[in-house]
Parts: sequence; C-alpha cells; structure tokens
Amino acid sequence: MTHVDQSTRAASSSTTRTRLLAGLAGVVGLIHLVLVPEYLEEKPYVGWLFLIGGLTLVATTVLGYRSAGSSRASLAWAAAAAVATGMFVGGIASRTTGLPGFHPHDWEISLVISLVLEAAYLLVWGSGARRELA
Repeated sequence: MTHVDQSTRAASSSTTRTRLLAGLAGVVGLIHLVLVPEYLEEKPYVGWLFLIGGLTLVATTVLGYRSAGSSRASLAWAAAAAVATGMFVGGIASRTTGLPGFHPHDWEISLVISLVLEAAYLLVWGSGARRELA
C-alpha cells in the first residue's frame, strides 16, 4: 500500500469517526432536550441536568464537527465524552441506587436507547483517543 493510499484511508477513517461521534452525541443530546419538560416537572434538578447536558452535547457536536481534525475538535469530543459518562452513570444510578429524591424503577425505552448510544459514543471516542495519544 502506498503512502497516498494510507493517507486516504486515514482521512476516510477520521471522517467516519467524526460523523459517528457527531451523530451519537447529537442524538443523545436531543433525547435529553426532548425530556427536559417531563423531568423539570417530576424532579426539577434532574430536568436542569438534562437541559445542561443536552445543550452541552449539541454544542460540542457542532464544535467538534465544524473543527474536525483540529485540537478544538479533540477538546469538544473529550467534553462530550465527559458529559456522556455523567449521563450514563446518572441513568444507571437513578434506576439502581437512586439519586437524591429521585428513584424511578422503570427502564423506559428512552433511557435504554440513551445508555446504548452513550456507551457507543464512549467506545468510538475512546478508540480514537488511544490512537491520537499513540
């Protein structure tokens, strides 16, 4: 394989990764934003966390996608990973040990979908972050 072929393959892989990260983070952010009114009514602090997390994921998605390949994009994807981790842990904790004053026992489809997408985001982000550090 020539150097040009390797460069083309690397660029294609980077574009695919950027699209995956943007899609996963964007969808998780939108799911949380759609649920904000429900959770503001049920438990206001959870609703505010959904709002802040959802807006952060949407903002980092836009920043990461627009500045793909730069250090700004890496920072945006890392910030989104931190938020996705918090959402993942919060979702699991809310249904197992419970959060302060909030312990629903049902595993709604929106929660399950979010958990799967958050885990997928973290796997895609983590695999690329390891390559960037190597």
